[in-house]
Amino acid sequence: MRKTKIIAEGGMLSALGTVLLFFGAVTDVLDLSCAVLAGFCVLFMGVRHGRIGALAVYCTTSALAFLLLPNKLPALLYVFYGGLYPLLKPEIERIRSVPLQWVLKVVAVVVPFGAGLAVTTFLMGIETGFTFGVPLFLLIAVIAVFADFAMSAVAFRFSHIVRGRRR
Repeated sequence: MRKTKIIAEGGMLSALGTVLLFFGAVTDVLDLSCAVLAGFCVLFMGVRHGRIGALAVYCTTSALAFLLLPNKLPALLYVFYGGLYPLLKPEIERIRSVPLQWVLKVVAVVVPFGAGLAVTTFLMGIETGFTFGVPLFLLIAVIAVFADFAMSAVAFRFSHIVRGRRR
């Protein structure tokens, strides 16, 4: 019975993530924001059920987004940033050195984001409106730091809520 509940919860979070990405695809202005919000579904599954559950939600939401979205840019942002970072964040935070953690966190955001933009622009021919350059990647690094603080705060609060229910 417990595995059934985990699978059902993963399915609901995947569906919620896909709906958020669909909203980002319909409103072009919110595509990055919706990709990050959909990443919180991966974060919630990771807090409740561990890495395997979070990876399942990430893969399912990614596949559904590529199949169902009319505009593929939010799906690419989710695959390369919004959904990937919540998977990498707990692994990076296991490292004892805090400066090394921050370097790896910024690299874990800037490199996939840059790769996603390159794939989108050069291979798929989708106009993103971004120009490659140092200011873009500095802005992405600053956003990564703020997103990390937000994800840490949400994960901390959510883990306390989950622990309170288990008692």
